[in-house]
Formats: sequence, structure tokens, C-alpha cells
Amino acid sequence: MISVLFDLDDTLIANNAEHFTRVYLGLLGKYLEDLVEPQKLVDALMDGTKAMVTKTTITGTLENEFDRFFYPQIGLSKEQLSERLTNFYKDIFPQLKTETSPRPEAVSVVKKCLSYGWNTAVATNPLFPVAAVHHRLQWAGLDSNTIPFAAITSYDTYHFAKPQPAFFTEVAARISAFDHPVVMIGNDLKDDIIPAGKAGLPAFWLTESQDSLPDDLPIGSAKGKMEDIIPWLKTIENNCCPNSPASKSALLASLRGGAAAIDTTFRQIPCEMWNKRPIESEWCPTEVVCHLRDVDGDINLPRVKTILQKKQPFIAGVESDRWAVERDYIHQDGCKALEAFISTRQMLIDLLETIQEDEFNRTIRHSIFGPTTLKELISFIIAHDNNHIRQIKKQNSLFSL
Repeated sequence: MISVLFDLDDTLIANNAEHFTRVYLGLLGKYLEDLVEPQKLVDALMDGTKAMVTKTTITGTLENEFDRFFYPQIGLSKEQLSERLTNFYKDIFPQLKTETSPRPEAVSVVKKCLSYGWNTAVATNPLFPVAAVHHRLQWAGLDSNTIPFAAITSYDTYHFAKPQPAFFTEVAARISAFDHPVVMIGNDLKDDIIPAGKAGLPAFWLTESQDSLPDDLPIGSAKGKMEDIIPWLKTIENNCCPNSPASKSALLASLRGGAAAIDTTFRQIPCEMWNKRPIESEWCPTEVVCHLRDVDGDINLPRVKTILQKKQPFIAGVESDRWAVERDYIHQDGCKALEAFISTRQMLIDLLETIQEDEFNRTIRHSIFGPTTLKELISFIIAHDNNHIRQIKKQNSLFSL
């Protein structure tokens, strides 16, 4: 089993991004010119886009970040533009189809991936609303209404954009790709291949260039043409172990991406279900998120501070499951607990950002695991995130029955 993340532009569909953007902005400016001067609109949109691609904090989606810059600059509220923008993406955006061309060979590759039972996701840079991405997939001959993609990235629910390494780990965590290899396929070294490598994912550079792959990509990375993708994927499936973050950038990307996936997964749960147990022997969503909050706040963050302050510190194991009863998690506010978890996780990441790569090899004496390192401790945190993402996704499916 593998999970395959596909870029969209110039990977699954032929598209001159610079020309497409120019035509898109022209259509949008003309459509809204009765409300806002076109150049003012374009400037605000560019500033909002820049904010999205540079976002590294977990709090809020890309849409939240875009809105924070865009609407104040144009002097209108989101509510004032909401209906107009919905109609734009429904009625006007489809005109851009003529600016793109389908790639039948890409459709064939996607369908082969699905036929092999591989998780197949569209990992386009999530700078458009989901309606726009669905249109573009239809133009590519990959109708998302009929093709069971494991994920389709858009600015509505994702927290990171390319070229942030956390974008790739967020996609992987959202599709629960924890126990098998996850790979990225794309045409752009800067936006697809290099940042995927920094996230610890082997990558396939779709190109006819004679340039060599960067030296520091994960083992298994390759380059080639569309017809080379399926043989490469079979090699990955047969020979590679699940991705294991080893570098500082991969560890931090996994901490960010996992927390972002937790945030989205919890927010998909109906409010009335947060304090209900799907079955009596399992925690309810509020109990799970309170547990995550307290493990980060009362165990992980203090441990990392101790490790950075002392030489070969002794770390005692903590039985945190009993806190669910002792701290009465089931009667707490799950939404506030989720906010506190995200805030604490950001503090942990900010602390780890300050240390050098070799400091992740600091040694620790653990009461359960014995001699270990800070790197391995962070890997335990990532695995803990993954276990609870599985748990809450399972609960979501039970609630929907």
C-alpha cells in the first residue's frame, strides 16, 4: 500500500500558470468592478496569496489567513462579497477552461493508481476555494464527483500551502497515511520536489530536463516522464518502508501537519457529538482533545525544555490516560480544549525551531524506553498524534452511521 500525492498544474493538467493567473485576475476584476477598483482588488488578492504561501503557524486555515489581509484592503466585508464570489466561481470561472489542456496520459496514471488500491490525492497548491479546484479537475478529465480521491486540497480547510513542508505532512495526516510510504509527484522543483523532500517524502520530478535531482532528497526519489511514474511507484511499494521523519525540517513538518489534521478532523464533528461516546468503552471527542492538550502541555513541552536545559536528563514515564477521569474531561469545553492544544503545539514547535539540527541527537534516559534521543522523543509525539487521528476519524464514521 502507498499514498500518492499528485500536483495539478502541469502535472495532471497542462496550464501556463502565469498566463492563467493574468486571465483569472482580469475576469475577477471585471466581475467585481462595480464594487472595488480592479487594481486595488488585484493588489489585495496578491497580498492575501503571499500571506497564505508564507504561513507557518497552525492556527486557522489558509482561508482565514487570506481573509485577514484581503477584505480590509478592499474596504468590504466577507459577507458583502460572499454571494458574488460564489456566483463567480459557479458561472464565470469555468470560462478559464480554454486556458488549459487535459493530459490523457495523466488520467491514465491516476486511474492505474486507483486500480492498484493506492490512496490517490490531489495535492495542488491550496490557494483556490474548493469549487475552483473541482472545475479544474473536470477540465483535466478527472471529475471529482466520480473519481474517489483520498483528498483534494483547497484553501477552505487546509492550514499550509506550498512550498511549506508542512503542507505535505498535513495531506498525509488527513488521509491517515501513517503505516505505508507516502510520495509526491510534481513538475516543480521549488514547490513540489524540494519541500516534499524536506517533509521526508520521496518525490518524483516530472520533467524532461537533463538537470540532476537535488542531492538531499529522501531515498527513492526519482525523475522522469509520465510513463515512468507507475514503474517507480511499484518500486516504492515493494522496497520502501513508511516515511520516518529524520531531519529537523521533517520532524517539525510532521508536528505541524499532524496538529493541522487534528484541528480539521475535530472541526468536522457535529457540535452535539463532541461530548458523546460512540461506544461506552471509548473516549468521546472532547476527552480525546483534552488528552492531546494535556499531553502536550503537561508532558511534551516540559520534557523538551528539560532536555534542552540539562545534560542527559532522566525522563519519567507518565500515565496520562487516568487524567480523563481525574480531570473530568467529558464535561469540559471541547472547542476551547482544541484551541489550547493548537496553541501549546505551536509553543512546542517554536521552541524546537530555535535549536540546531545536531541538537535533536541529544541523549535522554527514559524510564520506559531506556536510552533515547530528542529526535526519537519527537517521533513518539508524532506517532501519538497519528494514533488519535485514526481514533477520531473512526469516531466520525461511527457518528455518521
